[in-house]
Amino acid sequence: MHRPTRRTLLAATGITALAGCTGGGSSSDTFPRPLDLPTADEQLPLPAEPSALRDEARSGGPSKDGIPSIDEPSFIEPDAVDFLDPGDPVFGVATDGATKAYPQKILVSHEICNDELNGTPVSVTYCPLTGTVQGFYRGNTEFGVSGRLINANLVMYDRTTEAWWPQILATTIHGPWNESPEIRSLQEFRLIWTTWEQWRDQHPNTQVLSTDTGHARNYGSDPYGSYNPRSDYYDSGNM
Repeated sequence: MHRPTRRTLLAATGITALAGCTGGGSSSDTFPRPLDLPTADEQLPLPAEPSALRDEARSGGPSKDGIPSIDEPSFIEPDAVDFLDPGDPVFGVATDGATKAYPQKILVSHEICNDELNGTPVSVTYCPLTGTVQGFYRGNTEFGVSGRLINANLVMYDRTTEAWWPQILATTIHGPWNESPEIRSLQEFRLIWTTWEQWRDQHPNTQVLSTDTGHARNYGSDPYGSYNPRSDYYDSGNM
C-alpha cells in the first residue's frame, strides 16, 4: 500500500486559518471530464483547513500559466549536452527502462514538466523559491503554474478541474477556479537532486531534458540569481 510522505514545511511556518473565501468559481462536477488521478491512500496532514489555505495565497507576479509548464518535453543523449557544466544541478529519476535528468537551469523557468516515465504520465515540479523538487503521478491531466504562492511555495493547478495543489502539501485546496474540489493527496515518486557530473557518471545512458522546449527562454541565466546563493548550490558555506 502506498504511504504518503509527510510534509511539514508549511505547517512549521504557522499558517493562520482564516475564515471565508472570495471570488467566483465552478463546482468540480461541472467540468466536462472526470479527473482520473492517482492519489495517496491517506490524505497528507494540512496545517489548516483546505478552504482557509486559499486565503494565504499571494500573487507571485506572473498570472495563470505566465510561467509556462513544459508539456511536450524532448530529450537528448548525454554526449549532445553542451549547456551544462559538471557542477550544474539536475533532478534525476531512474526507474526500470527510464533514466532521465531534468536540469535545474531549464526547470527554473518553467517549474513544471509534464512528462511520461515508461508510458506513465508524471509531472516533475520545482519551486525555485523554496528549493523543493517533487515528482507526481498525474493520470489523465496536466499540471500548470497558477501564478500564486503559499509561503513562497509553488501552487499548481490541474487542467482538468482547475483545482489548486500547493506543491509541498501535495493536496487539493479550494481556489477561485474550483471552489469545491475533492480533497485528496497526490502520489509521489522519488527525484534525486545532484550534479550533472555525478548523475552522468552513475547513469551514462541517461536522457536529458532538452532546451528545445517550445518557449523562448535564456536557459543560461537564472531569473532567481539574486535569491539563490552567489557561489553555487553545493558551497559548504551555504549548506
